Amino acid sequence: MPAQEEFSLANAYTLDVTRSEETILSNRQDYPVVSLSSITRSFNFAARQVITRTRDVVYQEGGYKYGGSGGVSTTLNIQSFEDVPAPDEIAAMHKKLTEMGGSPPPLDEVLNTLSKPAKPLSRGTTP
Repeated sequence: MPAQEEFSLANAYTLDVTRSEETILSNRQDYPVVSLSSITRSFNFAARQVITRTRDVVYQEGGYKYGGSGGVSTTLNIQSFEDVPAPDEIAAMHKKLTEMGGSPPPLDEVLNTLSKPAKPLSRGTTP
């Protein structure tokens, strides 16, 4: 089955992009070994982060009755926009989010913060 890509709004400032694929790893008689893989990248323009979640499920159809088995693997990676190697990807996802009805901060505001150092957090008043 060819890979499928789906865009969805998580909220007004976050776009989820999910790519899924099913692969038959071994075609053993009537009970093949199948891999279901998905990668979801969440572009959060309020937090200026990309969260990447991967999920891989491998199983043998027919279940335990026919000697089948299964396994699941997941990973999670949180990346600041400033660490994304291609700022063009951020701009493209911002455009897509806006087209889908989202309301992220303006793109120039998002991209301008990538080249500026972060402001220190205030810990209260200083004497």
